[in-house]
Amino acid sequence: MASSQFNAIASGQYIVVEGYIDCLGSKWPEDDEDYHFELQSTKAKRGPGVSPNSLVCEINPTLQLTNSAALKPFKRHDPSTYRKVCVFGFLRFGAEKASHSGIHTYSLGDGKTIKGHWEIHPVEKVVSIDNGPKFQIGPVAKYVKPVISDRYSLTDVKFEHQTASNYGALRGTVKSIKPSLNGSGDYDVRLEVNSTTYTATIPQYYVQAFDPSTQMVSLIQLPTFSSIHNSLKPSDSTQRTFYGDCEIGHFSTGKPAPALQPVEMIK
Repeated sequence: MASSQFNAIASGQYIVVEGYIDCLGSKWPEDDEDYHFELQSTKAKRGPGVSPNSLVCEINPTLQLTNSAALKPFKRHDPSTYRKVCVFGFLRFGAEKASHSGIHTYSLGDGKTIKGHWEIHPVEKVVSIDNGPKFQIGPVAKYVKPVISDRYSLTDVKFEHQTASNYGALRGTVKSIKPSLNGSGDYDVRLEVNSTTYTATIPQYYVQAFDPSTQMVSLIQLPTFSSIHNSLKPSDSTQRTFYGDCEIGHFSTGKPAPALQPVEMIK
């Protein structure tokens, strides 16, 4: 995730990162309902405010990981509470320039730059790897329906010009569904919204089966996500609304392109 490797790194892949948990978010959960904590590479005392050397990690409220309360003892002003862990999850690039740690300016080529930070979002598992009492968070989780009106503020109109990551809802027609090229087991939906086509990635933990001949994906039926349909397939007429995280992360073309990664709910 170094600056020199920026254009070679693909958002939307799964990664495992080792580091010391050095702080939690100022609220638990934060205003956007995420559960925020941060990693650093050493056990040195973390300074106040945002840190350029921290890696942001977010537990998604729609995927409430078991034993998340194990994070509560960590205090940024007290290195004796820091723990070394492995964090497993979904890599994404965020552009919340003012409020997140790990902010750097990255080159897109041809003199273009973008300011933002890498983060693990959503976190899917945390495992302690130091000499302290062992603990693990996830991957078992409780699926919880989010508060749609408060969480998904981006609309079809704003999404195309979005330069900062946020949560959004896109309504359009599904043009194709294919396994993600990174081999993660996720599924990439080509979603046409008005005259623009976006990528919407459905995580594998929402998928029960996939038929490559018809490109039909069968979704797990969740009592808290009753609005997720039984199945999804390409159509020229059926309109669907995809709710999820706006990811600013396709940099190999030299132009940031918004995508919905990961999808949290479909209606």
